[in-house]
Amino acid sequence: MLDEQSLRAAGFCELEWVPLQISEEGLREFGEDFWADALAHPPLELLRCRA
Repeated sequence: MLDEQSLRAAGFCELEWVPLQISEEGLREFGEDFWADALAHPPLELLRCRA
């Protein structure tokens, strides 16, 4: 995982880890059971920040 302290030292601020979210359309099309494993064990997480 990225070192948030290093990112802040490099001038980044407002660090926010954003979990994977399934769209309403995706839920409607494939159903909750289809996404259960991905939501229980997210394959990725996004990092949002400002420079």
